[in-house]
Amino acid sequence: MRNTIKNKLAVITMLGAMTCIQAQAAGDFEAGIGYMERSERAFGFIKAQGVVYQGPSVSHKLGLEYIGYDETLDSGLDTSILFTTLVVNYEVELHMDEVFSVFGGVGVGGQYASLDSPAGELDNDFYGYAQLFVGARARLTENLEFKAGVRRMFFDDYELLGVSGIKQDQTWGFDIGFTLRF
Repeated sequence: MRNTIKNKLAVITMLGAMTCIQAQAAGDFEAGIGYMERSERAFGFIKAQGVVYQGPSVSHKLGLEYIGYDETLDSGLDTSILFTTLVVNYEVELHMDEVFSVFGGVGVGGQYASLDSPAGELDNDFYGYAQLFVGARARLTENLEFKAGVRRMFFDDYELLGVSGIKQDQTWGFDIGFTLRF
């Protein structure tokens, strides 16, 4: 099972990388932090995108995003669930003027849940993930922008230690970060 999950993650990563490379030389790299409203959990993300089409006031992008966070189950036993998410995103960005732009998009991918303890990984599962997102960017320098966004996160049920149907609440995520254009 573990090798199957690693193979799936490798294929998703390769497809995202090939898409970005074949799109154009233009693209961006984004990193930041966020907060999930319903589950009251912080998350981190990194994203690489390639420009598929660039017009005078609109850009279409395809990219790969990593989202990661964890949930402590029992601090006394030092057990937690580590969530690793890989998402292929499609984004449309509208350039309002020289400084501001707004964007929106959708993403689909998979999430890997790993139940960890001091003794090592106890169990894991791989399941579906999807998101819708919107936001705005403000140019700070020629290649650096500040980004603020909101996303709706959708999770499939997963299974750990033989318990099926474990649910994560569908939630709103609020994030900030920086975009480096190249």
